[in-house]
Amino acid sequence: MGDYGSSIALGGYRFTGLDVQNKSLNPKREKVIVLPSARYMARPIQEKLVNYIKEGGNVLLYGEAPTLDMEGNQCNLLLEATGVQALGIKRANGQLYLSVVAKGIAAPRPEVRTHFAQVFAGDNFEPIFQLYGTNEVTSFKQNLGHGSLMVIGNAYRCDIELFQTLLTEVGAEPRISHDCKHHGLFMTSTKGEQEDRFVHVLNLDGFDKSFTVYENKEALFNGKEILLGARDGLMLPLYVVYGDVKVCYATAEVKHASDSSITFGGSIGGIEVCLQTKKQLRFDQHVQVEQMQDHMYIVKTDATKCTIRFK
Repeated sequence: MGDYGSSIALGGYRFTGLDVQNKSLNPKREKVIVLPSARYMARPIQEKLVNYIKEGGNVLLYGEAPTLDMEGNQCNLLLEATGVQALGIKRANGQLYLSVVAKGIAAPRPEVRTHFAQVFAGDNFEPIFQLYGTNEVTSFKQNLGHGSLMVIGNAYRCDIELFQTLLTEVGAEPRISHDCKHHGLFMTSTKGEQEDRFVHVLNLDGFDKSFTVYENKEALFNGKEILLGARDGLMLPLYVVYGDVKVCYATAEVKHASDSSITFGGSIGGIEVCLQTKKQLRFDQHVQVEQMQDHMYIVKTDATKCTIRFK
């Protein structure tokens, strides 16, 4: 998937694999399928995708839309069902310099060089990219039944905002996001059996980054700005229970936990912790403590390490 896969990962998307070949496709269960594609695709799979789209599913193909089956016979059922025709392939070389121009939902964006493009023709489809100079459509969206097919038929650079726009258009919005002006932050989360989970954040660049984490556009960690060091990572708890203490959130990692204490660390921009417990709190250093209702406490410190003891 190349740059497209990087855009998905850095864009805050969490996804799983799907056996399109051997498993049934249910639009109510799998609302969006992102499928790296080549010109060869078995006829039964193309038929399955057509039925899935007609029933309300959305498919985003990245690569080359299929025009042959696995034996090399002409088979373009997926495109035919949407009323789109594949006209051919163009590759950049010493005499041909390909560039694509953004249209529709992808615009406005500057002209971008590409080395590969599949060219399409059709009625009533929405162009997303066209070749510069010829206006031949290389990427499009077409509705079919209750669903839609989107084909990105040209190679494109890693553009996180673009692919977020494209995925949102077919019904997949990123759940976890951040407001850092720099890219290179990878975020995901792991969930326990209850409401407990961890948000994992990795800074892939060689400089510190400050940011706020959002889920479904709502700020997490009480809106606290997190400072993450260069090429560093954090595993931040949300509603994680340690004995009689619930860590509702923390902007630092849990380094050690026992019945008598919890130590937080790993953050370079201060620490904010929200706890819920009936135990009394004691501290080894100066901190700010705000007592809330329902035995909840917010603890703040400018230090990079904080130990909270209980009795």
